[in-house]
Amino acid sequence: MKKFLSTKPLSSAALVFIALFAIVLLMSIVIHSAWANHLKATVVLLAIWFLYRLEGKNLSELGLTSRLFYLLPIGLMIGILYFCMLFGFQMLQNDISIQWNTNINWGLFFNGLWFLLGSVMIEEFIFRGYCFKKTYEQIGIVKAMPFLLFCSLFFIGLYSMLGAIGV
Repeated sequence: MKKFLSTKPLSSAALVFIALFAIVLLMSIVIHSAWANHLKATVVLLAIWFLYRLEGKNLSELGLTSRLFYLLPIGLMIGILYFCMLFGFQMLQNDISIQWNTNINWGLFFNGLWFLLGSVMIEEFIFRGYCFKKTYEQIGIVKAMPFLLFCSLFFIGLYSMLGAIGV
């Protein structure tokens, strides 16, 4: 594995990407629940842990350490505030007003957020996790950017396709 990763970084990253995505896709066919995305993210994380284990490394290579775990809620809050600020500026720029839905089903709302969080974890673990890190370690960040762009466009296309068919 080490030899293949070092001699063919783009090919090996592409194969790992295909394998991890195939795992997620197969699990999507079999498992249908609110916890499915989180289970898939856990399986992907275990697969990445196994790959790092083969190299004699651990998940701290991706920044996943228990001493930094307390920063996760802070990062989520910063992201939420940033999104709200951008949305607010867009509202001011385009003279948009919000009409609040008084009949909102908060259970469905938070279930959707829960589903989205699992999807984002899968995307981050696969693309900006192991595959991208291994690619830029071998060929440099500038040459690895097309891989990152491909992954981003792939997920944008995937989300658009799934949204178009109502998934």
